[in-house]
Amino acid sequence: MPFLEGKRGTWEFDHVHTWRGRHSEPEVVPHQLFDRASNLFFLGSCAAVWLTATLRRWGFNAKSHPDGHLYDTKTILQAVRAANEEWPQRDTEGVWELPDGKGFLDPFAKSYTQVLGSPEEVLARRASRDAKAARQMRGADVVFVFAEFAEVFPSPSTENHLILLPPPQIAQDMKLSTRMQTVEEIKSDLRAITEGLRRLKPGVELVFSTSGIPLFATLLPGDVRSASMKSVARLHSAMSEFAEGDDSVHFLPVADFVRFSDDPLAFAEEDGRHYNPRAVELFGWHLLRTFGGPDAQVDAPPSLSLIASEPQKDRTPIAPTTTVNEPSRVRRLAWRAKKRLKESIPQRYLPASLRKFL
Repeated sequence: MPFLEGKRGTWEFDHVHTWRGRHSEPEVVPHQLFDRASNLFFLGSCAAVWLTATLRRWGFNAKSHPDGHLYDTKTILQAVRAANEEWPQRDTEGVWELPDGKGFLDPFAKSYTQVLGSPEEVLARRASRDAKAARQMRGADVVFVFAEFAEVFPSPSTENHLILLPPPQIAQDMKLSTRMQTVEEIKSDLRAITEGLRRLKPGVELVFSTSGIPLFATLLPGDVRSASMKSVARLHSAMSEFAEGDDSVHFLPVADFVRFSDDPLAFAEEDGRHYNPRAVELFGWHLLRTFGGPDAQVDAPPSLSLIASEPQKDRTPIAPTTTVNEPSRVRRLAWRAKKRLKESIPQRYLPASLRKFL
């Protein structure tokens, strides 16, 4: 039985995982849900879209929702209701017309990049995407749902939620605002998403996840870092609690892999709010080793953990006696000498070329 040692003695528990004994990659509890022949469907944020592309490159039959990026549980739920033909409120929103006759947009699809020539074209494209999404959901063996933000954009005049900020002229005219979802509200959405997907495909396996990406900006009072942490924490709490209360759904804690890594910035692109290709491959590998069968495994990509830079090719834990980041004796002596020199010589008497080293 594992034991925990401390200054006051030793305790025995069924499970003990210490911070100093952590592996270079997180430990997971496998739940085999699919193999190489399975149909995988990804629904949600940019992480879902990128993972779809990665798994397709590795030879899996993976598809993502044709409406593009859906970042929160409200818009994901709307997509599931559209596939079930249970979203009559969408028709009350209408089609957006851009100023100066520049075209028309669907308020609920494709990141607002598809500008079409008439409302009829918008509605025809919408019907086509709905039908395609419904076919893909009905054919899926496993559906992966990725939500990133708890900050949502409710339409001021209807019961709908918008996928992104509308173009500035449209947002100004509609007096758009935003709000932060509660944990209970997110859990309610997850329950409705689960029920809707299983009406489309009874018995489909479901995996929820949030990758912990920072908000690009917050439109609520306070710092964007606080808003990002609140968003990640609420989604993580809601998804993990929902999965713990329902054995038929699963949770992939991608945010844990990033937020509690030794170098979270190693996962990010230069903009700080998108994951780089190495990170996406690592997420895909975690997904496969957690939920894939023996024939669905791939070689582990290079780790992004600082622990892996140490001589641990077998990914063994850090030895409990190891002192992490302890400076060498030479570095300690150099630091003391530098400090004494800095204290003994007034800075104004030193040339700038030497001052910068102190």
